[in-house]
Amino acid sequence: HEQRHFTPFACHLRAICVPSAGMAIRSLRVASAYRDLCRAAQHTFSADVFAQRQLRSETARTLRQHVAMMSEDDMVRDLKSGTDMIKYEIVQASLNPETNNYKAHINQ
Repeated sequence: HEQRHFTPFACHLRAICVPSAGMAIRSLRVASAYRDLCRAAQHTFSADVFAQRQLRSETARTLRQHVAMMSEDDMVRDLKSGTDMIKYEIVQASLNPETNNYKAHINQ
């Protein structure tokens, strides 16, 4: 009997395949695009775990709600668009308490 261990991401990825708040999504392409979005969020929001969780859970919820209305290609395209936005259009900043100024952390 093999015991399976899931990382928090694997558990969350499983959630988009569980039919709880809508229909199940059973697409490897969608799962891969979703995983890329989660990785981008983890990198961009590395200091903000709450933002990462919110983004992942709301994206999964929205995908489940719209599975009957969107094609697999549309879901993948939307997820890739969101991934690009997170990677290239969001700038995080942190406060430097000594100067009381913010430092932008730009990803390229």
